[in-house]
Amino acid sequence: MKIGDMVRPVPLNNTRTTAPDSWTSRVGIIVGFEEERDYAGIPVTHMPIVYWGSDFVAEVEYREQIEVISVALPRNKSNIVARG
Repeated sequence: MKIGDMVRPVPLNNTRTTAPDSWTSRVGIIVGFEEERDYAGIPVTHMPIVYWGSDFVAEVEYREQIEVISVALPRNKSNIVARG
């Protein structure tokens, strides 16, 4: 997972709902990471911060509760669509 990757929530108990406004139908983008530290202040993990929309602009998520559905290309790689 890296900044710019598109993610979606992993459904609980491997069930998918069909409700159009259900939380599991959301798609977000990773906008940063937050360090989680242990009791001694040593970084133990980086939690992804996800932009889900105007109602949830910076939600810290557990890695195991989201899945990457599209990866961001590095800026130094040429875009296949932008070829002239």
